[in-house]
Amino acid sequence: MKRLIAAVVVILFVANSVVRAVGDEKANAIIDHAIKAMGGEEKLNASKVITWKSQGTLHLDYAGDCTFKKQITTKGIEKYRSELSMVIRSGTYKELTVLADQKGWQKVDRNATTEFLPDFLPLERRHTDFRLLPLVVFPLKDKDYKVEAAGEEKVDNKLAVVLNIKSPDGRESKLYFDKESGLPVKTVGKLRYEDGMVDHEMTLADYKDFDGIKRATKIVLKRAGKQVSMEQVTEVKILKEAAPGTFTKPD
Repeated sequence: MKRLIAAVVVILFVANSVVRAVGDEKANAIIDHAIKAMGGEEKLNASKVITWKSQGTLHLDYAGDCTFKKQITTKGIEKYRSELSMVIRSGTYKELTVLADQKGWQKVDRNATTEFLPDFLPLERRHTDFRLLPLVVFPLKDKDYKVEAAGEEKVDNKLAVVLNIKSPDGRESKLYFDKESGLPVKTVGKLRYEDGMVDHEMTLADYKDFDGIKRATKIVLKRAGKQVSMEQVTEVKILKEAAPGTFTKPD
């Protein structure tokens, strides 16, 4: 009996290993297709820093729909800088956010720069990674990300292949890629909002070519099924290096 049980355990272990291997193979094929569609591994590797400008509308519970302009600069997903200018009612709100590895800072209007507290920084990181990962994709090749093919679904009436993703910090999400083109078209996951974890969905559309790299120019974010923001990307630049001070504590 003990030998029989041991044999069954071995068979189940091997079968499970095979399933994981097949799943990983499918997931890797989806990621490779996306990388090729977005410009290719060599081109994406060479584009160390990407900066883009966008404008759009953001819905705030206390102020309704507000117009905004934004400039984002990234180096992978570890270094991030966001410069936001928004019209709220009759006034202008400005916010500068910088994340660099294990540190982060924020400066609002002319107030003094504040550093993110250790407990809050991971939450800010999760929101940033949620938005950046579909735009970069390449980090999914890192062994710290657990990816698994999860079948097919329709996004805007077009068939998309789906990846289940577990980030290094344990956050789980789904990333959808257009089956034909390979380009990322949607990501969904739970992010903290106010006092709880809430479903978020971001869709990407209207891809255009910028220096040989394809980027989505229409990005729509929904929270709990309701649209929160819609932004239109107006300019994308591929840089070899960021300007000095880009990813350091703002003055």
